[in-house]
Amino acid sequence: MDIMLHNGMPPADKADVYAFSLILDRGETPSIPAKKGTIALLYLEIIELLRSESPSIRPDIARLACEPYISDCIRDCWAEDPDMRPTFKDIRVKLKPMLQGM
Repeated sequence: MDIMLHNGMPPADKADVYAFSLILDRGETPSIPAKKGTIALLYLEIIELLRSESPSIRPDIARLACEPYISDCIRDCWAEDPDMRPTFKDIRVKLKPMLQGM
């Protein structure tokens, strides 16, 4: 769980950035099959991780098979200090290359 929420702090944009990075991470994980219903399974997996006793969810970036700009964005979103996390505007700029393939 994000340290901001774990410490009882009210929800904030920087906690949302952290949560978004978990979804981005799971979306880039090759082990998740691309089939109907995957997004629901993804959310359930994240909920289970958040309910676990672990105070932090920061999987190993090295296992991702993705472009460096994506893993860099995920890493930035996972900064322990919420003030060091990018804004959603920053994230949009960082992930803009994803649109080139669409």
